[in-house]
Amino acid sequence: MLDLRMVDVAISLALLYMMMAGFVSGLQEWLSNAVQMRGKHLQKGISTLLHEVITPDQNNELTMAIYNHPLIEATRQGTRLPSYITAATFSTILAEELVNRSRKRKGLPEAHDPEEFFAGMRDAVADIQNDKLRQSLTVVLKHAGNDAGSIKQALESHFDNTMERVSGWYKRNVQWMAFGIAMTCAVAFNVDSLAIIKKLNSDPALTAAMVDQAAAGQQLAAEPTVEAASQPATLRTLYVQSKQIKNTALPLGWENGLAPLTEKGLWGLFLTVLGWVITAAAATLGAPFWFDVISRLVPLRSSNKPAAK
Repeated sequence: MLDLRMVDVAISLALLYMMMAGFVSGLQEWLSNAVQMRGKHLQKGISTLLHEVITPDQNNELTMAIYNHPLIEATRQGTRLPSYITAATFSTILAEELVNRSRKRKGLPEAHDPEEFFAGMRDAVADIQNDKLRQSLTVVLKHAGNDAGSIKQALESHFDNTMERVSGWYKRNVQWMAFGIAMTCAVAFNVDSLAIIKKLNSDPALTAAMVDQAAAGQQLAAEPTVEAASQPATLRTLYVQSKQIKNTALPLGWENGLAPLTEKGLWGLFLTVLGWVITAAAATLGAPFWFDVISRLVPLRSSNKPAAK
């Protein structure tokens, strides 16, 4: 027969992890927006595509010229970097910059029509001073047709391929950032999974209270936390989520200071750190994941609960 005590502990942990995950996701989103994480990854990807290195004194280089183009400037919010540029926009701006730079060196008037930009790309690429960029664009255009449409499509495909790599960089960095935030929160709130499991196993009343909150309050208490992972985070919503975590009856926080931690010895300290790591790893799985776990465990518990005599 299914051990209901273990199911109750699992539901209690899932509820805690869901609240932690919602807080971590919100804080990560807020920090990512504050440091322009998406915009900086996009700029790094474009500079990589153009074989340039972004530094403050390179305002006349091709990457910065593209970012200062009116089509890009129109999408910026103040001094913030754009977080998204379409392949069509990038290919048009790149062709315009390269063709007009080449024409300027040859003493020719600037081109103003996109058809002229793409039609003159082969000559412009041959005139590029950056050896690595010239070689890479030569390969890109090698199998393209001679018409403007084919050249435009080749440049767009090249941009899209680069953005796929940028997306990979971003996802890896976001994952590490999420774990770092989750670990910081686990330590700050002293959310030790091993200590919590021990407490839940020894306190049926606490476990029952957590299960009741998960079962009866899913719509009121859980869904806002799940939605927080996909909605713009504010400091107020983060504060509310932190209060939800603290208001549980679980053994969290540092009310007794660091004394209990220093009295544990090396093995006890190791177990505490391990408990924090488990919490952080669980929080990085996301609130929707734990909401789904609760949604599966609560009916399982109800179907295996002994009938009242």
